[in-house]
Amino acid sequence: MCGVFGIFGHPRAALLAYFATSAIQNRGLDSAGLVAFPEKGVYAVRKPGLITEIVSRDTLNDFSGNVALTHVRYRTQGILCEEDIQPLVRIRKGLRYAYAHNGNLTNAHELRIRLEDEGSIFDGTADTEVLPHLISRAPKGPIESKLISALSQVSGSYSLLIASRDVMIAARDPYGVRPLLMGQKDGATIFTSESCAFQPIGAVFVREVEPGEIIIVDRDGCRSIFPFPRPQFYGHCIFELIYFMFISSTNVFGGFDIRDFRRRLGMKLAQRYSGEADCVIPIPHSGIGASIGFADASGIPYDIGFAANNTAGRTFIQPAQADRELLADLKLFPILSALTGKRVVLIEDSVVRGTIFEKLRREMPACEVADFDLLISSPPVRYPCHLGIYIPTSSELIYNSLTVEEMRRISGARQVLYQTIEDLRAVIGSSWQNFCFGCMTGEYPIPPP
Repeated sequence: MCGVFGIFGHPRAALLAYFATSAIQNRGLDSAGLVAFPEKGVYAVRKPGLITEIVSRDTLNDFSGNVALTHVRYRTQGILCEEDIQPLVRIRKGLRYAYAHNGNLTNAHELRIRLEDEGSIFDGTADTEVLPHLISRAPKGPIESKLISALSQVSGSYSLLIASRDVMIAARDPYGVRPLLMGQKDGATIFTSESCAFQPIGAVFVREVEPGEIIIVDRDGCRSIFPFPRPQFYGHCIFELIYFMFISSTNVFGGFDIRDFRRRLGMKLAQRYSGEADCVIPIPHSGIGASIGFADASGIPYDIGFAANNTAGRTFIQPAQADRELLADLKLFPILSALTGKRVVLIEDSVVRGTIFEKLRREMPACEVADFDLLISSPPVRYPCHLGIYIPTSSELIYNSLTVEEMRRISGARQVLYQTIEDLRAVIGSSWQNFCFGCMTGEYPIPPP
């Protein structure tokens, strides 16, 4: 995953972007970047690490300019090299444009080969880099018409922001795979991946950027166009709701509230659970919502059994399996007084590569737990994702390597219980056809490359 944030029309744009981006850092830990447009020149910093590590807040306190664009990256394409860190900055007719992209362009490789044959020179390996090349080769016209020409040639997912000193453009693919929201702050226009970015800067949510919509903001105001055919159904990523989004985010994918959605997943799990337990304990942080819902529906008391190390990061979005296994130990510290001698229901939001099973096998006996069940609030992840989540091959997925019974034995649990796809769709309601369940069913709104 990645996170984007852009603000147009505020005198302290860079400072606001810095604080807002720290709120969506959950979407990517590989690298971060900030590009701002003061009265003269361009301020750009793009480095590996978190936004709070690569940018000095003291520098931004005195920074002028009313346009800023940021990006946090969890790579799904290429290797981590400085040339790929976004926002990318390119010059067109003497003007610098910055590009920030969340998603995955599935035909980027073919486009890149064609563009290189036509003379284009690429700086890095990221799929996003084909966009400025396609824009530069588009027929003459304003930047938005050249962008339409470029986007008409790509397939895949994109929530895209493009900014210069005089304009900011937001574009979302026709299936709406990745979220993109619009807000306001003191008359300035804001675009971002999650509504939690609005909270630390006092901005207000306005609306979603609609699937297939392009919004152009400049000094003359804001205008919207829909240049592409609308599909019969959208393809919102279900994993956004289950795992990636911060629990305080809301107003995404037609108004879903993340906390409430995850709570209802837990309530559904409780309907299928037939065991007995003394307490319900989440595996933090994304398992908390489902645990609250499970406790409410089952009547089993909710408790906190693991202290989360907030500086350790999120295990799934670490780029290497060795890092995930190490962080699984650094991330969670058992609270013995809540676990020792108890029959426990542990609730996890999802299991992708199965890092959690080995950790439970080591930790739970050491905590002298009487017994425990492991419940997972999403269905099994069985298929790769080509639309922006780094699951490139089925062989990496634990459900394709082990049976549920083998998972139970490895973890030491009394039982392992997954959510069903039918119950997940029931929680979504009548709009479930507008969601992509490709990683669970192998059926995608956009065909794989």
